[in-house]
Amino acid sequence: MRVEVTIQTASIKTHNEIRDNDLRSSNFLEADTFPVITFTSTRIEPAGQDRYTVTGDLTIKGNTRAVSLQMTRLGEFNDPMMGHRIGYSGSAKINRKDFGLTFNPVLDGRFVVSDEINIMLEGELVEQAEQATAE
Repeated sequence: MRVEVTIQTASIKTHNEIRDNDLRSSNFLEADTFPVITFTSTRIEPAGQDRYTVTGDLTIKGNTRAVSLQMTRLGEFNDPMMGHRIGYSGSAKINRKDFGLTFNPVLDGRFVVSDEINIMLEGELVEQAEQATAE
């Protein structure tokens, strides 16, 4: 099984509109130039009941690095309209500078943004049939 996730940078929400607009700007994600963040798994390993370590290639602003996500399967079901679906939550930590996010605002003599970023996600995976490869 391979997991592919695409996130529209314009859809990222932190529940703070000013911060969201700053994240989408040239200070950080450059949403106009880099409209998506992608993750493609390269390995999935069991890590306990309903828990998995999903390792893959994360691409932000054209920079790709290997990242491991700690995932929890929340449940699954067969939807007659969309097929087999799996609910999940996951988390990972990255160094933002590895992905070209180097803006360092200073306020009151201190850096405002940490180099270490916690990624938290929730969603549904929709199983898709494997595409046959042409030989």
